[in-house]
Amino acid sequence: MMLRNFLLLTGCYLWVSIFSLQAQENLIPNPGFENYKKLPNEDGCFLDYVESWHNLNGKKSYPNATPDYLHRRGSNNGKVSTAYFAAVEPQEGEAMTGVIVIPNRPFYEYVCAPLIRPLERGKRYELSFYVNNGAPKYCKCSGRGFGVYFSEGMPKQQQAEQIEAEPQFVVEDNLYTKEWQKVGIQFTADKAYTHLTVGYFAKPKDLNMKDITGGLSDCIYFFVDNFELKLIPTQGRSDLVVQNLPTGITNFSSKFGKVSIEETSTKPTPKEPTEYTMLVRVQVKDKKTNKNLSAQISLIDLVTKQEIAQATLTESQNTYTFALPKPQQRYGIFAKAKGYVEASENTEPQTLKQDLTIEKTIFLSPLQKGETIVLKNIYFETAKADLRPEAFVELQKLLNLMKDNPKLTVEIAGHTDSEGEDYKNMDLSRRRAEAVVQYLKANQIEANRLKSIGYGETKPIAPNETPEGRQQNRRVEFKIIDF
Repeated sequence: MMLRNFLLLTGCYLWVSIFSLQAQENLIPNPGFENYKKLPNEDGCFLDYVESWHNLNGKKSYPNATPDYLHRRGSNNGKVSTAYFAAVEPQEGEAMTGVIVIPNRPFYEYVCAPLIRPLERGKRYELSFYVNNGAPKYCKCSGRGFGVYFSEGMPKQQQAEQIEAEPQFVVEDNLYTKEWQKVGIQFTADKAYTHLTVGYFAKPKDLNMKDITGGLSDCIYFFVDNFELKLIPTQGRSDLVVQNLPTGITNFSSKFGKVSIEETSTKPTPKEPTEYTMLVRVQVKDKKTNKNLSAQISLIDLVTKQEIAQATLTESQNTYTFALPKPQQRYGIFAKAKGYVEASENTEPQTLKQDLTIEKTIFLSPLQKGETIVLKNIYFETAKADLRPEAFVELQKLLNLMKDNPKLTVEIAGHTDSEGEDYKNMDLSRRRAEAVVQYLKANQIEANRLKSIGYGETKPIAPNETPEGRQQNRRVEFKIIDF
């Protein structure tokens, strides 16, 4: 009975822990548009500039619908559009996106984000983001039909036409705000949606265009920033809850059931360190040619050895963003591709004071004689040759490679930084290489296929003058001797 109760309690604790991690995760990649492929130097060209987000036609320039990407460090002091549209500072950080609607052409722009993982049917979520029309110099109209559309797959748009979609949430009043306004909705997912699209969904004749400030009355322009989509407790509700819309906005339509309106403070509350989000943007390249590779990538908790998430990269879509459940612990990121040796990167534990996104590029080497691969996730006790538990995911990958290729012969090499006495570094590197060899031998890899050697500090791959350089030099690698 005691064992049964213990197992029940353990199961409940595990469920609560997993739910807590999921609830903290923002399912929107690059939520504030801070991550970029390059800084903007003109209007439009959204696809050329912003990481993770898309427009819907796959085109990069006018006459196709291409939202504007604005960044403080872009050309003209980050005010690419201010002469033509409106002078607005980002709600937070350095970047934001601007979207235009011109009904008489028609010309509709949308922004779309692939979710980090699909929504779960029956689970309850909260979406929030900021919208601002600013003090426009050109487009001075409000309009109805601003909405949010969740879809299974990315919607398609022909050039700049209004998309054929039934958004789950639509503002039926004319939306216009001169300051950043946080819009929030809570809803229960009815499908495993994979994408979020924001824009105007009313037909041109139904936009109900109204001139707000005496300017031209043929277009709407608005900015969006800082999206957040999180899992929340169900609380037995099935209605769609609307929060924080501007004064006078009271009419909505919803595919997510009855609409309820709640007033909450729009002032941000300080976050605890555990509430900040850490994202890792990953790409995979050929080590020799530097070309993008089609590859399978996975995020693994090195302590529990559990796979957190996985994704498939292609040569054209070669970046993916993982959200770390616990930034304060270490994770391994592994990549494999046909004809290449599986390789990895890692994340160092972080105590966050703000949301953080880091970039990792994994370089894969072809499976051929003479190639050397660094084992990025081999860890030892300080100044010892004792393998730490976090090392065994990487070791298992190496073991699988040896078993899958029975003719493969390798040299395991240990390296150190330049700290300490030379002879001690040489000895430590030798013992660490031998520890890896002993692990492989203990798992039925023949001794004649393995060689260990220690190089100490004699073969650095980075300057030893910095902590980062010394960390790179403390490594274990293997070289393919025969194949």
